Amino acid sequence: MADYYCDGTITSASGQGDGSIGNPWGKTDDLWDYCLQQIQAAGGAGTTGDQLIVLDGGFNQTYNPDPTILSPAYGQANMLYVRPYVMDGTQRIPWDLGTYPVMGLSTNRRGYQFWFCDFTNLATAGYSVRLSAYGSVFYCSFDGSAGNHNGICALGGQSRIIGCRFFNDNRTTGLLHSGSSSQQVMWNIFEIGSLSDYAIYTYGSVFAHNLILPTSSYTYNTGIVLPIQTGRMFRNTFYNTTQKGAGFLVTNAYESNYITNNYFEGLHNAINDAGATQHLNAYEVLAGNRAYNCATSDMPPISSAVLINENNDWAMTESGLVDPANGDYRPNKNLINQGWRDDELNTEITSMSAELGIKPTIGAYDAVTVAQKVRDLY
Repeated sequence: MADYYCDGTITSASGQGDGSIGNPWGKTDDLWDYCLQQIQAAGGAGTTGDQLIVLDGGFNQTYNPDPTILSPAYGQANMLYVRPYVMDGTQRIPWDLGTYPVMGLSTNRRGYQFWFCDFTNLATAGYSVRLSAYGSVFYCSFDGSAGNHNGICALGGQSRIIGCRFFNDNRTTGLLHSGSSSQQVMWNIFEIGSLSDYAIYTYGSVFAHNLILPTSSYTYNTGIVLPIQTGRMFRNTFYNTTQKGAGFLVTNAYESNYITNNYFEGLHNAINDAGATQHLNAYEVLAGNRAYNCATSDMPPISSAVLINENNDWAMTESGLVDPANGDYRPNKNLINQGWRDDELNTEITSMSAELGIKPTIGAYDAVTVAQKVRDLY
C-alpha cells in the first residue's frame, strides 16, 4: 500500500509535486484528476490498496475526471482511501464538483472510499458519487444549494453510507441514494426536497439510525424509502409537519422485510403497503414501531402478510420527540425503553438488559436511560 499526499491550497496551472508528504501534489484546478493521473504514472492501483491523503484544502472540478486510466484499477481487494490528514473529524475536504460527477462519466468503478468530504455544486448529469461496488462514503456532506442537480449517490453492492448529511435537495431527477444489495446505510440525515418521487432505494440491506426529513414542499405519498426484499430497517426517525410522504414502501412483488423500532411523525402514512398484504410474508417482522399525527393510520396489515406483529402503535396520542419543531429529534419518554427486543425470542440468550426489562429506544437516536452519578455514596 502506498500513501500519496496532495494539497488543495497549492497554486499551479499544470500541477506539481511528487506525492510525498514533503512535496505533495498540487494543482490550481482539477487536482483530483491530476492525482489519478499521477497514481497511474506510478504504476496504477497498489495490489493491497492506496491512500490519497489531503494535507490542506480540497478539490474543485472543471471537467469530468477519468478514473478509467488506472490500470490496474482499484477494486474489492485493493481500495483507494481518499481522506484528510487529520482523521478526528476536525479536518474536512471541501470538494466543488463544478456540476461534474466525482468519477466522471464512468459507471463501473469499484473500491473507492471517501472520508470527511463536503461536496458542493453537485452533478447535473449522472450521480455525484457513483460506484458499481465496494464503495463507501463516510461522514461526508452533500449540499445541493447551488441549484438543480441530478441524483446524489448511486452505490453498488457491498457499499456503505455512514454518518453523512444530504441537504438543500434540489434534485430534478434521481435519488438521494440509489443502492444495491448488501449495504449499510446508517446514521445519516436525509433532507428531502420537492421532487415528487422516491428518495432512497435499497435492496437486501441494513437501513438504520437514519433521520429522514421531508421538506414542506414534498408531496409524494407512495414512499420515501424502498426496502424492496430482505431489508433490515430499524431505529429510523421520519419527521414532517404536512402529513405528506409515506415512510416505507413495501411492494407486492417482494417479501421478508424486517421493520422494527422506527418512528414516524407528521407523514401521510408510516408504511405504504401497495398491495403487499396480498403477498405471503411481505413482513418477516413488523414490531416496536410508533407513529404520531399521520394522516392515515391503517397499519398493521392483515395477519397473513406478517410473521411477527408485536408492540406497534400507529396512532400515538402525543409526539415521541423532544422538540422537533426546533430541530431536537431526540426521543422523549414515549419512545425511550419502549421498543421490541428480538433477542427475547432466542431461548439461548440471557442478557442483563432482558433481565432488567430494558428495551430498545425507538427512533434514530438513543437517550440516557440511567441516571448519571451525582456523587459517591459512602
